[in-house]
Amino acid sequence: MSAISEAPRVNARGDKLSIKTRTDRGGVILATAPSSPLYQSSPAVRRATSAVGAANGRLVAARIATRDAYAAWVAARTAEQAALGEFDAAFDAFVVGAERSAATPEELAGLGLVPVERARYGLVAPTGVVVRYEGEPDQTGGAP
Repeated sequence: MSAISEAPRVNARGDKLSIKTRTDRGGVILATAPSSPLYQSSPAVRRATSAVGAANGRLVAARIATRDAYAAWVAARTAEQAALGEFDAAFDAFVVGAERSAATPEELAGLGLVPVERARYGLVAPTGVVVRYEGEPDQTGGAP
């Protein structure tokens, strides 16, 4: 019985866990592969190494761009939230002053505000009353 010979396999499981593990592995490949006898003797390995190097460079650049864009978004969002709070405080002060100074809804509308319209609903007399008991009868069989 002869043993089956298999080519060696790469354990790449940990190399694709994150962008950092990918770019770290790409850096190791670029630093190590050119001195390998396999690299020097195989044009296919050289082309593949070059492709990994190019993809690694693009991934590093994309990661930096993403980080910078996220930092810019955080700064913009922080400024937006500060401006929102500033607007709300100024608007609330304006509303309080307008409500204290205005005598009519038209005066509020004249300031660009929407006055509250008081709703008036007339009361309607009930058309009838229904009384219902949904409890348990007492021990004698009558209502409690």
